Amino acid sequence: MAFPLFFFLLITSIPSSFAKNQIVELSQNVVFNSGDTITLKDSVFSVKIGSNPGTNCAVPGFNCGSGYMPPTPSYNINCGQQKDCPYVLMTDHKTATTGTLSIEDEKSCENKDPPNCFYQFARNFSTDEGCMKFKSPSGRYYCLKKFESSARSENRSLCDQLPESVYALRWNCYYEHAIRYRDASFCDKYPKSENSGRDRCLLKMAEILHDQSLCKKISESKEHSYIEQCRNLKK
Repeated sequence: MAFPLFFFLLITSIPSSFAKNQIVELSQNVVFNSGDTITLKDSVFSVKIGSNPGTNCAVPGFNCGSGYMPPTPSYNINCGQQKDCPYVLMTDHKTATTGTLSIEDEKSCENKDPPNCFYQFARNFSTDEGCMKFKSPSGRYYCLKKFESSARSENRSLCDQLPESVYALRWNCYYEHAIRYRDASFCDKYPKSENSGRDRCLLKMAEILHDQSLCKKISESKEHSYIEQCRNLKK
């Protein structure tokens, strides 16, 4: 038997008497329930956990239809009077009212899922200028994922500043920067051991710039057909 949405929320809501006030350390994973307030130790930053009812299900228990949004926790963040909040939430909800979260800053993001963590920061920025606030090259790189058209001159050398310890990070950056700056010279930054990445980059730039002379720089290879694809591009 299917139950209406309001009944589901009624039986899954947590009475206020069970709500907890928790003080946590930076990057500490904490279990929460709806109604809890979680505060970062020695900080004004806090988050009040609520409940988002989602949207109505067309046929509860069977077919909710396209665009349906299930009930989820909500997060009411308080960062005091700080214009640019130096913290973000990393969340993982289990039900409509429960889950886990951690509070992160730029430094802790480096060690805790950087792509997603810095993207959470980027969601607070309306322009790519916000990404320039990060001291970390990785932070700026992952933040700029939200601003694909960003082509600031001060970020041209960003790829070379990225850590070599993260596999393929620099190579991905060279490809993306070639597109950002419409500059095929980024393809030449690949080492000889990464010929496939270099050739893929040159193919993309030949397509974007309508410049088939770049095809001559692509290596003959049995591993891929980039040179054939390049020669078949429309002039």
